[in-house]
Amino acid sequence: AALRLGFEDAARAGRAASEPAREGQGIMESALARVTGLVTVRRGDQVVWGDTVPAEIEASRRLLEAGDLAGATARLQRLPAPARSGLAAWLDQAEALLAARAALRDLVAG
Repeated sequence: AALRLGFEDAARAGRAASEPAREGQGIMESALARVTGLVTVRRGDQVVWGDTVPAEIEASRRLLEAGDLAGATARLQRLPAPARSGLAAWLDQAEALLAARAALRDLVAG
């Protein structure tokens, strides 16, 4: 439950960490970065053009809400390093919980 409650803050941090710095950019680079952040072209679940981070985070949110913590975590692990760094604390907690669940399964299995 704590992971679900903390996901929004972690997602916000991941999105913020993935945004490129705008200092030193020319007008065209800044405009392109802004448009890329606003427009996403998809083919099904695949992002064809635009920022993949929000799409991956949203897909992870849906998996988490469906009870698939392993799937949500795996999806977030595919994010670029800056976005993952924003989600690091949440990912660490999720991976610890998954490891604990696996250890319990192994213990019960004998």
